[in-house]
Amino acid sequence: MLAIYLAVGALAAVTCTGDQLTPCNTDQCETLGTTQICIQCKEEGKVPIDGVCVDKAVAGDKCKTANGAAITTEKVCGQCGSGYFLHSGGCYSTDAGKPGRTLCTTAGEGVCTQGAEGYFAVPGAAKTGESVVKCDDSTTGVTVSGNSGPYKGVQNCATCNAPAISSSGGTAICTKCAQSNYLTTNNACTADCEANTHFSTETPESGKKCFACGDTTNGVIGCEKCTAPGDGKTNPTCTKCTDKYLKTAADGTTTCVAKGACKDDYFTVDDSTNGRKCISCGDTTGVTVDIDKKYVGVDGCAKCTAPDAITDTTGTKAATCTECAAGFLHTLTGGATSCVETCPKGYFGHTASDTKKKTCQSCATPESLTPPVTGIEGCTSCTYTSSILKCTACGEGKKPNKEGTRCFDCSISGCAYCSGTGKCEECASGYTLDSQANTCASSSANKSGLSTGAIAGISVAAVVVVGGLVGFLCWWVVCRGMHDLGSRCRAGVGVVEERGSSAVRLMY
Repeated sequence: MLAIYLAVGALAAVTCTGDQLTPCNTDQCETLGTTQICIQCKEEGKVPIDGVCVDKAVAGDKCKTANGAAITTEKVCGQCGSGYFLHSGGCYSTDAGKPGRTLCTTAGEGVCTQGAEGYFAVPGAAKTGESVVKCDDSTTGVTVSGNSGPYKGVQNCATCNAPAISSSGGTAICTKCAQSNYLTTNNACTADCEANTHFSTETPESGKKCFACGDTTNGVIGCEKCTAPGDGKTNPTCTKCTDKYLKTAADGTTTCVAKGACKDDYFTVDDSTNGRKCISCGDTTGVTVDIDKKYVGVDGCAKCTAPDAITDTTGTKAATCTECAAGFLHTLTGGATSCVETCPKGYFGHTASDTKKKTCQSCATPESLTPPVTGIEGCTSCTYTSSILKCTACGEGKKPNKEGTRCFDCSISGCAYCSGTGKCEECASGYTLDSQANTCASSSANKSGLSTGAIAGISVAAVVVVGGLVGFLCWWVVCRGMHDLGSRCRAGVGVVEERGSSAVRLMY
């Protein structure tokens, strides 16, 4: 038995110094915490109690031989009494301030029953052997008599729990690794977590830990690959599910769900390499499969159906949006969809009274709507206000009537609205309507706003006035040039009279 204790003690034996130099055998000391203890005394009949050599009389029931007899000439203890545990040939109390407290906090009948931080109590330990093991002792440990293997710790482990009792021994359950090591799911302390399939977390209490991506408590159930939790997150971000579909919520939270859970606001994509995914209807980044096949959502879309499969080796296909988160759902002739704030020309915005669904509807051929709206054939631009559809522009060769309810053939240049009889009801801006002639004249050529008939009458009158004025001037010049100033020149009813040399008056 002495040989066993010497072997155990020799693992951490140091040269004795100070107070231990005289009573303790050379190089038979050990350090517990900050205290140097003796593990074998020099003199016979003296044994280590709490690391100090004392006489056998002082040791009393605290220290006995391995067979339970009183100490006589022994230099080490073989077993300990109640409240003490055996360690490296000495008996140690678990009282506060005692060196044994570094290893054990509670002792029963000669054995440790509760290890201190960094140690564990050996299950089923006998009082004649070691009963406490350091958490990072992964090589030696303690073998209980009759067992086929030792109880030992985990390399680089800082704190641990005792393993279950077993005839073959066992390894402590590490709860926190030392320094920069990570505690893995298989009870090891390593420099890093296994890439992709595991993620790391760190807390002051439990240190650094690795968890499987699919850990039911800390991971994402059903997840095969993941990345570490982001800021403010407690769970990792799953990047691939084992056999289900990866669903990412608006806040970035990931879950692995059945295909049926990817509906309405998501569509599914199967990727043999990166796994199955639920893609948000509004996700314009989407997912790329088979290197060059890309499936995307529609910007601003709230609900959709999955895009058709890409049959070529490359290409991009978008989901078909069925409802927008905001704005109006616009569907092109080819079936492509988008969410817009304002409907484009040729369409009007409609909000269903029952579902509140907002859509862009063709001015000419709106779909079945609630409330119902009748389209206007040939209409290319319209307004929809107070449940009334009004056409503002028609296709080539046609014009809307002023009420905006129909499109009629109309070839009148400058006309904005035409009636069913081919009459212009109103000209476009910059033109003036002549209702009699059924024409629209440019306002730049007729700024007076008069009709063409009125303009013609005024023109004739102007010609008559100008002609009369020219005739009178000619007559006046001829008469004035006559050499006899004293004579009278009469023509018609006009008279020229001489009033001295300074004035001439024309009379009628």
